[in-house]
Amino acid sequence: MESLEEIQSILRKFNEMGYADTNVKYEDNGKNGKVLTRQDGEWKYEDEFYGGEPYSGNETLWYRDKDVFRCVYWGKVVEGINFS
Repeated sequence: MESLEEIQSILRKFNEMGYADTNVKYEDNGKNGKVLTRQDGEWKYEDEFYGGEPYSGNETLWYRDKDVFRCVYWGKVVEGINFS
């Protein structure tokens, strides 16, 4: 089994290679959402996102084609929050 530290590190790396990179584009998933896929060696990452207010999605991480991490999220932006 992969260590927690290794999973945290690779998730951070995929976040930097994914939505934190302004040049990366999500693709339509054919289900009224968007999907972002990335790969680094034997690691694969997918973030499937359904936008709007509220928004939801899930992140999945595979190592050697075996799923090792999954996160399901939901949220909304609170009025008056400044993200700049």
